[in-house]
Parts: sequence; structure tokens; C-alpha cells
Amino acid sequence: MGKKKEIDMLTTFIADALRHRIGALLGLDKKYFRKYIFEYQERMNLAKKVIQKNHFNSYDETIIKEKVIHKLNNELASREYIDNKKFDIMDEEIEKALKELELD
Repeated sequence: MGKKKEIDMLTTFIADALRHRIGALLGLDKKYFRKYIFEYQERMNLAKKVIQKNHFNSYDETIIKEKVIHKLNNELASREYIDNKKFDIMDEEIEKALKELELD
């Protein structure tokens, strides 16, 4: 698989993970908190596997961050059940995730 497809797959995993994390943090129904955190961890593990198989340079990391911002923004915009604070914490959560994945 080419690097472009790997970056697309990686950014999808990260955006999905963050959607679940933000949903857990801001969700009104706390009974789903554990489920959302589990989903976050699972998708971050998938992202880590993609990273282990590839070498991403600083240019790639910039592209990855831009794509994650775009994808996560779209994901959150379509989730009306998550409090609108989601956009206030989005950038901070992206930074945390990229740091965790050593893509900062």
C-alpha cells in the first residue's frame, strides 16, 4: 500500500478515536463512557500499528495533522448529540493524540 493510502487510513483511525474520546468526555449519557473510551483505545492501537509499519517524516506529520483536523471536524459536526463544547476541546485533544502517537 502506498504512503498516501497509509496516511488516509491512519488519519481515519485517529479521527475516529478522537470522536469517541470527545464523546466520552462530553456525552450526556455516562453509561456509554467506558464503551467510548474502549473504542478510543482500540482505534489508537490500530493507528500505532500503521505508524510502526511506516516512516513518516515531518512533512508527512504536517499532512497527517491537517487531515485529522478536517476529518474530526466533519465527524463532530455530524454528531449533534455531543455538546457543542466539542469544537472547543478538539484542537487540544488532537495535540494530545498526536503526542501520544509521537507525531508531534
